[in-house]
Amino acid sequence: MRSEILGVLLSMVGLVVLWSLIIGVVSLLAGWWRLAQHYRDFDNYQGRKLRMRSGNFGAASYGGVLIFGANFQGMYLAVNPLFAILHPPLFIPWMDIQSEEQKGLFGKETTLTFVKVPKVKLTILSKLMVQVQELKTGNLF
Repeated sequence: MRSEILGVLLSMVGLVVLWSLIIGVVSLLAGWWRLAQHYRDFDNYQGRKLRMRSGNFGAASYGGVLIFGANFQGMYLAVNPLFAILHPPLFIPWMDIQSEEQKGLFGKETTLTFVKVPKVKLTILSKLMVQVQELKTGNLF
């Protein structure tokens, strides 16, 4: 009986460690961690947020786990807490964001690049970018 409980506990710990490792590696490879070195949100953004949104950091898909916010100073970006390992919330000033719109597989897409980390690219649907801009001006709700 004790060995069965111990086995279950060790399996649970192993799954948590494996999950943490995978999420951490994704952060490092996708570029989130590099963005965090320059744009970590230490002020804890308090504005309105768009939850369960999707985007791609290079080849890494963040399907339904992104959280966006915006105000006149910049754009807030975070992930669902289940994916937060090595993914601290970010706040990126608008003057550090460059955008380019292009045709994508599912409609128009906007690719964002960041002045301090130009090799990291975030691609989102353009209609999501419009919603983020509306958050900035307060016209979304």
